[in-house]
Amino acid sequence: MTVASLPAAQSADPALTARSEAGPPVISFITLRTAGRACLFGEVVQGNMRLSELGCLVRAEWLRLGFGRPGVRLHEFVIMPNHFHALVELTPQPALPHSLGALVAGFKAGCAVQINHRRQTPGGAVWQRNYDERIIRDSEMLLAVRRHIEENPRRWWDRQLRNLRSTRAAR
Repeated sequence: MTVASLPAAQSADPALTARSEAGPPVISFITLRTAGRACLFGEVVQGNMRLSELGCLVRAEWLRLGFGRPGVRLHEFVIMPNHFHALVELTPQPALPHSLGALVAGFKAGCAVQINHRRQTPGGAVWQRNYDERIIRDSEMLLAVRRHIEENPRRWWDRQLRNLRSTRAAR
């Protein structure tokens, strides 16, 4: 299962309305892409993502990232052949400063070390620099992003064909 919804993330409204003493939680939709958009993490077969060994490493690292971390709640995510989408919720915690950027950097580094070890390419680029982030502002946006994550594998080949056609038309 590559599109994952963790048990704690089943209801949209509490995620957007919960409050803590340290401040309101922030849910972000993040996208990370592989270096050179290389298809490292598996393949889409009949609208379903089949993870490769490297894709399984990414999944395990993502789940490890959220395990037992105060103020971090992982929501839906999907691992695609050359990118990764996720919803992550951060609730500011007193005396536990962490930012989304620091979490993403740790995740990317953890994945890269393991992937490069498996590929025997120490220090090789696994991810593109940086990441895309959109802050979820309301329930409608949260629902739309969840739908996007869920449907991503089914839309994969449509995008690949459009990209191929536009490349040929540009020649």
